Amino acid sequence: MKSLKPRLDCIEVAHRGALQDLTLFVQAVHSSIDEHTSLLLQQSEELRKAADAANHPPSLSVFAPKNFLGDAANSFQRAATRMPVILFEMAFIYRISLYDAALSDLVRAVLLSRPEMLKSKKVFTTEQILEQPDMEALVGVMADREVNEFSRQSVEGQAAWIEDHLGIAFIEEESKLASMVEFNARRNLLVHANGVVDQQYRRLVKNPKFLLGERAVVDYNDWSACDVLMQHLIEGLMTSVRAKFAA
Repeated sequence: MKSLKPRLDCIEVAHRGALQDLTLFVQAVHSSIDEHTSLLLQQSEELRKAADAANHPPSLSVFAPKNFLGDAANSFQRAATRMPVILFEMAFIYRISLYDAALSDLVRAVLLSRPEMLKSKKVFTTEQILEQPDMEALVGVMADREVNEFSRQSVEGQAAWIEDHLGIAFIEEESKLASMVEFNARRNLLVHANGVVDQQYRRLVKNPKFLLGERAVVDYNDWSACDVLMQHLIEGLMTSVRAKFAA
C-alpha cells in the first residue's frame, strides 16, 4: 500500500503554490490595468473632442477621415472597459481549474493508497491487464479511470461520490453547494459559449444571476468569492482525508 501522507504533502504544496502565483498575478495585472484604464479613458475623451472639432472645422483646419476619430475613441473606451473583465474571467476560469485539479489529485491519492476501494464490477480487457508491467501499474490505471469518471460528474455528483466512497461529508451547506454550482455553470458558459447564458445555465442554477441570452461576466468580487470558497473546501477536505486515511 502506497503511503498517503507524502502524496498529500505534495498535492498541498503544489496547490498552494499555484494559488499564490495566481493571486500575485491578479493583483499585479489589476494594478497595471487601473493605470492603463485611466490613460485610455483620458485618450478616448481627447479623441472625442478632436472628433467634434473635425465635424465643425474652422476655415483653416486639417481634416480627418469621416468617423475616424470617433471610431478610435470608441475603441479606446471599449479597451478600457473590457480589460478588467477579461482579467477576472481568465482568473476565474483558471481558479476553478486549480480546484478541479486538487480535488481529482486528492481522490486519486486516496485510491492509490487504498486499492481495495477500487473493487467494482467494472471490466478490464485481458489486453489492458497484460499491458501493465506489474500490479502497481494496474492499480494506477484503475485509479485513473475512476478519477476520470469522477471529474466528469456535476458538483452534486462529486460531493455524493466523496461521501459514498470516502465516508467524508463534503459541501454540506446548501448555500455553498449553490455557489459552487453557479460558479461551475458560469465557467462553462465562458469556456464554451463566450459567456452567453443558455437554458442549461438557467436550469442548473436555482437563483440565476443572469438572464437568458445575456452575457455572464466576472468582476473582482466574483473571483474573490470563488477563490475563498474553493480554498475553504479543498483545505477542509485535505484535513478530513489526513485525519481518516493518513493519521
